[in-house]
Amino acid sequence: MAKLLIGIFSTTQDASIVIDELYKTGYSDKEVSVLSRKLKQMNKISESTGIGKPMTGNAGNSVFGMLKNMVANIEDDPKEVVAAGPAARKMAGTEIGKGTDDFIVPLMSAGVPKEDAQQYEAHLLKGHVLVMVECEPHEADRVANIFKAHHVVGIE
Repeated sequence: MAKLLIGIFSTTQDASIVIDELYKTGYSDKEVSVLSRKLKQMNKISESTGIGKPMTGNAGNSVFGMLKNMVANIEDDPKEVVAAGPAARKMAGTEIGKGTDDFIVPLMSAGVPKEDAQQYEAHLLKGHVLVMVECEPHEADRVANIFKAHHVVGIE
């Protein structure tokens, strides 16, 4: 059974380096996802790593969604998750910081304890980047070591 590891990174550069290193060790864009609340940040990560175009959710394809994305790009302060990778379909566009459980429920369904999911949400609100890797249990230490080597921020 696959295991989900989530690393929190305070800079775009650290997240990009981690994604590149994961790719070099054999992971692909089918196993690595990245989440942020900042569209500019996600665009930079996407361009530098090739992880794929950031998704903003279903509303992003409507006229309203395009306008919303333009404003978010200018203000760089949406309260929704921007995502790339396999988690994008479930996580992109989920609301954070508004007292909803839109972000927390999908993480819990993936086996993340509620308290941890709430801390991940808090880190997104601070502008941090989440890198998620789906790996085999015997590879978890290798992924954790890659995270640690590049300034992963822990949760309490």
